[in-house]
Amino acid sequence: MVRVVNSQFYVDISFPLRLLQRWGSRNLLCVSILLTLFYRALAVYLFGGHPTYVVLNTPADWLPFVPFLAKLSTFVLGMVVAQAYCNRKGPVFWQSRRALWVGAILYLIGFVCQFYRLGWIVTDLLLPVGLTLLCMVAFRTLLGLPGSDSTLRWFGSHSYSYFLIHNFVIDRTIQLVVGDNLSLLLVAARDGHRNACSCCHCRFNFSCNSATGGNSAEIH
Repeated sequence: MVRVVNSQFYVDISFPLRLLQRWGSRNLLCVSILLTLFYRALAVYLFGGHPTYVVLNTPADWLPFVPFLAKLSTFVLGMVVAQAYCNRKGPVFWQSRRALWVGAILYLIGFVCQFYRLGWIVTDLLLPVGLTLLCMVAFRTLLGLPGSDSTLRWFGSHSYSYFLIHNFVIDRTIQLVVGDNLSLLLVAARDGHRNACSCCHCRFNFSCNSATGGNSAEIH
């Protein structure tokens, strides 16, 4: 699966790159965001899918979110930021305080959105951007430590390798640490969510599968 997704990325990224040179960064970014939102809305409400990290049952599982189009705007945003960086502009040159506030707000909104079906449409547009800004601030802070420059450069040279194996490592870690207790954690999350939202008259119902039926919950 990782090989298929990455091959798809390398094949598809060349077309947006040509459009970036022809349309300009702002026009391409706006179009890519609209296309991504439209496709993700179809993936949720028409195809019956959910983002890969959501532990909920949907008819099509996470398969509708595998195509490149589901995250097109994120890649285009990275291209736009890279182009701005070459011109010594853009978020990379923001002050740490600004990057911290913007990153924290985007990440918080994206984190909340992943617990709601409507939020699945926009969550992947917010979480990566917010997390990237927060990491940028964290790495700037680490650069003040002795010997950190060479260490971070070494990690940076292997960053793509970490990307290739991160999904496998996270999945195996969850299986080893959580295991059969996943359904119990989902029940606790359900009860905590209901208590927190009672003042707003919100209802968010979960039903946990049995241990033999699967360790996932179903959203209604």
